[in-house]
Parts: sequence; structure tokens; C-alpha cells
Amino acid sequence: MIYRIPDASLRPGSRGSFLATALLVVEIVSAGDKTARKPPFYAAHEVRELVTVDPVTRTVGWLALAADGGYHAVKRSVVIDCAATKLADQLDWPGIADPRPRLPTPRDSRAVS
Repeated sequence: MIYRIPDASLRPGSRGSFLATALLVVEIVSAGDKTARKPPFYAAHEVRELVTVDPVTRTVGWLALAADGGYHAVKRSVVIDCAATKLADQLDWPGIADPRPRLPTPRDSRAVS
């Protein structure tokens, strides 16, 4: 059996009780992680919403479990009163360098005197 542990979750029920599912899980994307493989696992366990946080691109993705059993992008949560853009604006993003190649700008090509 494969166990997937989210970076954070919101679970119904009393404190300290074990539940096989969650209302909402949060996955923080990191280099080489398996976040992209997790939605089918969470869907099979009927997790209602999946939030992905990418500190490099400073974006938040919000997915909701649909009637077809798959996740679909949504702008706003039905579990908590929050929108993806609002959460992205409120996060204290870490100072992570973007590993993607950067194109030079005109400013970069000027000689420094």
C-alpha cells in the first residue's frame, strides 16, 4: 500500500481521531517531488479539494473533486472561504531563486561605470 502524506490538511471530526480522508490537502511543490502524481490518490480517498503551492513561480493552484471523480481547477474553495489569488497574495514567499534560465534584459547589457 502506498501512503501519501500532504504538507498540510484540513480534516473533519474531533481532534486526535484518525480519518482515512481530508476535506482539503495542501501540497508544496519542490524540485523532483511527486506532486503531479498525487491527485489520483487523493481522488480515490475522496479528498474534496487539493491546493498546490509553488514557491518558485509564487503561484497557488486550487482543484476541486468533481462528479466524474477527477480534479478540476477552481478559483475559489467551497471548503474554506478563500480564493487561490487571495492565498497567493497573503503568503510570505521564501526567497527562492528561480532555476529557469533568465533572458538578459537591456539593463543587463549596459556597462557599469
